[in-house]
Amino acid sequence: VHLQRGNVYASKKAIWVLEKALQLLPAGLRIRLRGDSAFYTHRLLQWCEERQIIYAVTADQTKKMRALIEALPETDWTPDPEDQELSYAELRFAPYRQVERRYCLKRARLRQSDGTTKTSYHVVVTNDHQRRPREIIHWQLERCAMENAIKEFKHGLSLDKFPSRKFHANWAYFLIGQLAFNLVAWFKYLILPEEYLTATVKTLRHRLLNLAGKIITKSRQFFLVITEEYQFQ
Repeated sequence: VHLQRGNVYASKKAIWVLEKALQLLPAGLRIRLRGDSAFYTHRLLQWCEERQIIYAVTADQTKKMRALIEALPETDWTPDPEDQELSYAELRFAPYRQVERRYCLKRARLRQSDGTTKTSYHVVVTNDHQRRPREIIHWQLERCAMENAIKEFKHGLSLDKFPSRKFHANWAYFLIGQLAFNLVAWFKYLILPEEYLTATVKTLRHRLLNLAGKIITKSRQFFLVITEEYQFQ
């Protein structure tokens, strides 16, 4: 984690984060990257291309791009074989002062309660020229349940709101939260039964920490005594 000021774009440290992450991987692996729109910067895409990293990143839908998407003929769209409301297409597009790249498109047409149809798009830029748009977008949207991990990090450890108006005090608070998050992860992997690997901090508090008990001493040893009727004995 890295705390930034509130008026800084998330993309500012994107390459820095990637470099830190790649240092943790063994050498010689084939790397593929998927990310949300915070990773949609020319510098980052070029950085990936120079290192032969295959990427699929959510692209911003500018007015120019939206106009090109809506101008595509219906014959360019391929219906989803499992959902008739979805279809896929692709186009070549070069944003202002940038190189031309491949953009994969997902179109969703959803019927509203008033009988009208709402159309929405999801756009992904990629340097993968082997897979079809549907495959790329499905893979890009999975993102390893990362949003759930971020949610657990923020809300499970009260990191959604910082306690101070001072930046460095909040930075220290943030790092303490990260340390706690890592300790909980090791606690689950090294000590608890396998069923707890996906447990949230809230669940651990309820089942293990916020628990009425009594510590007694016997033969120079300490024992934690809890009721035999405890549900998670």
